[in-house]
Amino acid sequence: MNTLIETSQQLLNWSIQAGVTLLLLFACYYLLFRNNTALKLRRSLLLSLVGLSLLAPFIELPKNDIAPQVYVPKFEFTRTTPNQPKAQVNIVETNQTSPVQKVTVTATSYSTMDYIAMAFAIGAGISAFIFMLQLIRIYWLVRNGTTEWQKGTKLVKHSLIQSPFSFLNWIFVPTEKYDNDTWKILMAHEHAHLQQKHSLDILFTRTIATLTWYNPAVYLVIQELRQLHESLADEQVLKATSVRDYSKTLLAFSFDTSPKLAQAFSLKTSIKKRLTHMQQTKTNWKKTVTSSALLIIICITLVGAQSQTVINEQAKKEKYSNTQMDLYFNLLVSDQISIRHEQIFEKLQRTHPNEDILIRYESSPQNLDYQSNFSHLVKPLYFGELSQEDKDQVFDYAMLDTRRVNSVSFSLANTSKRFSLAEIKDDIKDYMDKTTLFVVFYHTVEFDETIYSYNQVDTPPAPAGGLEAFQQAIALDNPLPKGLSSKKLPEYIEFSAIVDAHSLGNLLLVTELEGTEDETLPYYRYIGKLLTDINEKSRRFYKWKLGVKDGKEVKTRIRISIPTKYIQ
Repeated sequence: MNTLIETSQQLLNWSIQAGVTLLLLFACYYLLFRNNTALKLRRSLLLSLVGLSLLAPFIELPKNDIAPQVYVPKFEFTRTTPNQPKAQVNIVETNQTSPVQKVTVTATSYSTMDYIAMAFAIGAGISAFIFMLQLIRIYWLVRNGTTEWQKGTKLVKHSLIQSPFSFLNWIFVPTEKYDNDTWKILMAHEHAHLQQKHSLDILFTRTIATLTWYNPAVYLVIQELRQLHESLADEQVLKATSVRDYSKTLLAFSFDTSPKLAQAFSLKTSIKKRLTHMQQTKTNWKKTVTSSALLIIICITLVGAQSQTVINEQAKKEKYSNTQMDLYFNLLVSDQISIRHEQIFEKLQRTHPNEDILIRYESSPQNLDYQSNFSHLVKPLYFGELSQEDKDQVFDYAMLDTRRVNSVSFSLANTSKRFSLAEIKDDIKDYMDKTTLFVVFYHTVEFDETIYSYNQVDTPPAPAGGLEAFQQAIALDNPLPKGLSSKKLPEYIEFSAIVDAHSLGNLLLVTELEGTEDETLPYYRYIGKLLTDINEKSRRFYKWKLGVKDGKEVKTRIRISIPTKYIQ
């Protein structure tokens, strides 16, 4: 059921964006071309506008994938404990000796958007059902009518047919007889529909109407297409028939009982327009070109504006990366914990009375080992997985802190619009439900600020994977530019750095090259590239384990030696 609702929501979002675009584009088309006699061009433009509207929601302007910028107001936060009042909470009987009450949270099964999505799906289903009934009616006439072939076209006659019409490769006519002149006009008109494939236009737009059944624009497009189809067929017939004779025949069939998917010979709602068009002076080609150019400019402007709107909206509603969602989750929950973990937290406070115990959430158990090995200020005391009940409680407690939820905001680099945590709370809750989360209780440790040399420490500092692998990676990832020779480089290019807070600082070049300034300049530029890569790799994934002296982690000055034998 949830998958169906999610799919319906995605279709609804698409149809709303496509529908708004179609409504605006059709309004512009109507203002520019409603009296234009270039019928074939109008048909092509109208179908193109429909296609453009369908694709517009997927068109995005170029954007930069830069990390979100987060703004956290400067005010103090207090953790909402389970003993504080909570919205929509039912107290369940508990043992009186227990210091903590059990609570169950009343949650609504479906949100308002879920119900809207379901209503949309029901409407689309009804529209599709009506569409199928119309197709079935035509199929029934084909199966039960009297058929005959005439000039390569299949004619279907049935007593229920009152006015001639066509659909795909069939022409449907009443069983009554017509005089020769009338019959020729009828057949010429319906053959024009078949030759110009008008039924395909209607099938295409009617299919779109199934997914945008609530949008009046699509029905206006279908009505306009029908009018164009009739006028195009009229133009074809008038090449061999006088306007006077054709008008008489048209008025004689001024009724319509044909299926809605068919092309009827005479539609009462369009007779006046068709007769007017027959007498209309041809539109000047300059006006047609000008109108077309204006419409193209409007299309580009509208679709471009919508694309930017989509980018801004997706900045809030797109499927965020796990890294982003982990950040937003931690911003939301702050230091809230579940009832079960509150009890553990209190026990740790009793066993560590003189220590400030802090709380952090992780989405990977590997992070515990990483933090314990490479963080000089943090020592974990407890690491436990959150159950679904724990997640629900943490989320509910966090939502009680309305000041934080509404004040903490963020933005993406491709938009100036800011979003609060409240606007993406559903995304955060979904992330929590689908992700294995762990809570970490830890305390800080004192750190010696003295900078020791490499030989003064008991255990030297090292990056993840080891110092030798790190040095080789720098060399292998930075081939020597063309025109430079590795023979002019020393055996090792050495840098000095201080390992502090599981990262590198004060990175300086130690190696000096021999030669004139002009000779060494390109090599120093290359070495500068090595220095940049050392900093970048250390920042991104080669985190450093600090040196240890007398059982304590300390700052250490080290040498990083890049072996030039790996540089080609």
